[in-house]
Amino acid sequence: MNVPRNLGLRALACSLAVSALGCAEPGPRTAEVAANATYEDVSLADLVGDPARYDRRLVRVSGVSQIQYGGSSLWANEQDKEGGKFQKGVWLDIRWPLTEEIRGLTGQWVVVEARFDRYSRGRTGCCRAMLADIHAIRRATP
Repeated sequence: MNVPRNLGLRALACSLAVSALGCAEPGPRTAEVAANATYEDVSLADLVGDPARYDRRLVRVSGVSQIQYGGSSLWANEQDKEGGKFQKGVWLDIRWPLTEEIRGLTGQWVVVEARFDRYSRGRTGCCRAMLADIHAIRRATP
């Protein structure tokens, strides 16, 4: 099979271009959410159990947050997070750089208001779905 010599360079250039897109300047990836939007209260178990039902809808969901460079996620409980039960977690599409307030939410029980996207699995493909266009993320009150 004859493969052009520069095919490898083209593949490398495409890979670098795709990687750069993941590191682009923070900003919305989908349509802006209206300031007066209504968020539906839903459990994380319902989101991952029936993702088609909630796809593209604005949801308010709570769980244990894992906020770190390269992969932020939301879990129903600490056991799922520590056990690596990726199909029970959702990716948090958090923009960088983070504020100190957001960094301080790691490992905390939080409430997230965002748009649910059943097709996106996060940058590493680790999770069941993604919460995008995050409007708010805050520590949950008991």
